[in-house]
Amino acid sequence: MTFYNNIKQKLESFQNDIDTMNMEDFYIIKYDNSEKLILAGSFDFSYYHNLEIIFTNVSFILLPGSVFKINKIRLAKNDETKKLQEFSHGYNEGFTFCLEDTYYNNKFYISANGFEYKVQTVYYYKRENLKENEKIADRVK
Repeated sequence: MTFYNNIKQKLESFQNDIDTMNMEDFYIIKYDNSEKLILAGSFDFSYYHNLEIIFTNVSFILLPGSVFKINKIRLAKNDETKKLQEFSHGYNEGFTFCLEDTYYNNKFYISANGFEYKVQTVYYYKRENLKENEKIADRVK
C-alpha cells in the first residue's frame, strides 16, 4: 500500500469515527516547531476531550486560534491546493488536509507529511481508577 493510500484510509476511518461520535468541536492543544500539531476534539472541553488528531512535519496551518467546528476532514482538492500555494507563497510540503464545517461552509487547511488520530478520553482534572483509553492531561500532572 502506498503512503498516499494509507493516508486516505486513515482519513476514511477518522471520518467514520467523528460521524459516529457526532463530534465537531476542536482546538489546538499542542504545536511543536512544525514537528507536531495536535488538535483535540470533544463535546465538553470543560472536563475532557475524546479525540486527538496528530499532524507531523507541518509546513502550513490555516486554523482559528480558538475552538472551531469541523465535521469533515479530507485531502484538499487541486484547486484548493493551488489557491493555498499562492496564499502561502509556495508552501506545498506533504499532504494538504482540508478540515471542513459543511454546515457553514468554513474550510481550514493544514499541510503536513503525516496524519494520525487517537480515540481516548483525556481528563482535565485528577481522577482515580482510569480505564483503558483514558488518561489525565499532561498539564494536570
